[in-house]
Amino acid sequence: MVYLQREPITRWRMARAMELCFYLLDCARPMRKEQIITALWPEVDEQTTRTFYSTIYYLRQALGGEAVIVAKGGTYTLRLDALYGDGIWYDVAAFKDHQARAKLALEQEQDKEARAAYLAMVELYRGDYVQPFYSDWCTLARDELRGAYLDARQQLALIAWRAEELDESVVHWQHMLAVDNWLEEAHYGLMRCYARQGKRGLALRQYQRCKDTLEQEFGTAPRASIQNLYQRLMGSL
Repeated sequence: MVYLQREPITRWRMARAMELCFYLLDCARPMRKEQIITALWPEVDEQTTRTFYSTIYYLRQALGGEAVIVAKGGTYTLRLDALYGDGIWYDVAAFKDHQARAKLALEQEQDKEARAAYLAMVELYRGDYVQPFYSDWCTLARDELRGAYLDARQQLALIAWRAEELDESVVHWQHMLAVDNWLEEAHYGLMRCYARQGKRGLALRQYQRCKDTLEQEFGTAPRASIQNLYQRLMGSL
């Protein structure tokens, strides 16, 4: 969703205009007309160039004026600051800024600071990026952001584990499985938490869910570390 003066833009005239907005935001640099056409129009014909210029026109109209897209030397750049100054906020940019701070804090073994930055990341994540679009450019961006979100949840789970905050660790592992239920590291993390909490039955059931999911999805068995933990739990019954 794009907001202008705190109001959502609902009249794009063309769905492609909205996609072009996000594409230029994602690129964050001047893009040649040919690059844009290749990214947004999988099938090019004699009408594509005309449609391209119409899309540029409608996007300018939706965002408030000619100045928001700078055309120079065959390239096009989204310049929202030309009309709105510093009052621009893009959740993906904020998400990536938090990610950079979190990684730096983690490298410096500052769990408290890393936790705060990772929590800010997961708070911003609202599901798959630009869900209405299916072009290759947004599929790649979508996969990258989903992977960053899952990594943030994993790091939060590990930070909580190190702090013996097992209930919080469980929540983060569960959020990971809500996105991809075949993630072995999340199943393993939950098993460890349950075992540490003395909830052997939950740990064993988690192993069974992991085993069933992997068999159904990939025809494979859980990795050795998960099976070893399962065997230790079985041996302690």
